[in-house]
Amino acid sequence: MLACLLLALLLVLLGLRRSPVREGAASSGGLVAREPSLAAENWPPAVILAPMAGHVPELDALLHALCGQDYPDFELVVIVEAERERAGDPSEVAVRLRAREGAGLPDGVQVVRAERAIASSQKCANLIVGLAAASPRAEVVALIDADSLPHSGWLRDLVRPLLARRAEGDGPPALPVVTTGFRWYVPGKGAAGLFRSAFSATALSVIADPGRAFAWGGSLALTRHDLERLAIPAAWARSLSDDLAVTRAIKAAGGRVHFVPECVLPSFGDPTWSGVCEFAARQLTVIRRGHPRLWGEILAFHAALALTQVAAIATALGWGTVPGGGAGRAIAGLVLAAPSVLAAARTADRFRALRHRPLDRVAGWDRFRHLHVALSPLVTWIVLGAALVAGTRREVTWCGIRYRFRSGGRVEVAGGRWEGRHAA
Repeated sequence: MLACLLLALLLVLLGLRRSPVREGAASSGGLVAREPSLAAENWPPAVILAPMAGHVPELDALLHALCGQDYPDFELVVIVEAERERAGDPSEVAVRLRAREGAGLPDGVQVVRAERAIASSQKCANLIVGLAAASPRAEVVALIDADSLPHSGWLRDLVRPLLARRAEGDGPPALPVVTTGFRWYVPGKGAAGLFRSAFSATALSVIADPGRAFAWGGSLALTRHDLERLAIPAAWARSLSDDLAVTRAIKAAGGRVHFVPECVLPSFGDPTWSGVCEFAARQLTVIRRGHPRLWGEILAFHAALALTQVAAIATALGWGTVPGGGAGRAIAGLVLAAPSVLAAARTADRFRALRHRPLDRVAGWDRFRHLHVALSPLVTWIVLGAALVAGTRREVTWCGIRYRFRSGGRVEVAGGRWEGRHAA
């Protein structure tokens, strides 16, 4: 019991030190930090790379939002997998986009096709093809996922910190920087969607911490200069995760990941329980293979948090020996419960920190905020279970394609092909 009490105190100290709100007050990379307004007359030409696959129910809204970006000079490159188009499924986004091409696409929009990936994920292969098709004028490269819905200022919000960094000196900065947002799953009607939202939102505590932040490929931007000098396309050619490849390259060069809370984008849908479990396990497996230290931190933290929860319940039920009688047991119970209470408070912090951001304009994004907070202890067990599963997995299935991990960080397409319901 003494060991559990000491563990609980350690978790409380770590939690207080890494509070997203405290980090945001001290660093521009934090969750609540706002980038100062930038008086820039000329914004650099940009390209948005949008890989798409499977069923994208909000395709019209997504294209409208991307084409309607409040940015003076940009192009949109949509990338689809040629094999999905050839299959002819009318619900497949590649087939739907072919029909839209026949009717005429808006100016500045092009659709390109990628062949089947062999030694990387299909998304990474698609990004390489999309980048090659982009205009050489583009000085900034932005990525977005097909299940995200950006607001009109999304591209400006991502690029602004890059311009601010460039303003510190002449030409591109010596140290690379990548700006990133994140995904917020807006809960649908079912409980599975609520748990998916709560699980995914836990990553905000990491991404808002400048020391541990990682780039998220669904809302990301960096200069083309940095993209090319760090050989990121070459890294994509042998990677499963596009964002972890970017993160590794940026950090290896001494650069940083700059979190932009304005670029936390909504994502919609009603997943099944099996879909949520597969999603959680896949996310942790990708982290395990691409960023093992972060996976270890996640596993250790949530295992410790789960242990204190069990000890707190045991103390409340009168199990175990605690000195000091009833008063001692009450104090021990409070200490053991403190890390979970702090975790719930940090969940509430996320909602407060995202208020008055573009996400706040999305109807219903926070209607279950009280349940999010109340479910924090259960989410600990979901994360722990997914992390444990990730420790033994050698394969993942993503958009209907099965990938196998090999030694040396290599990945290969192991089988299975696309299923029309999945979005890239």
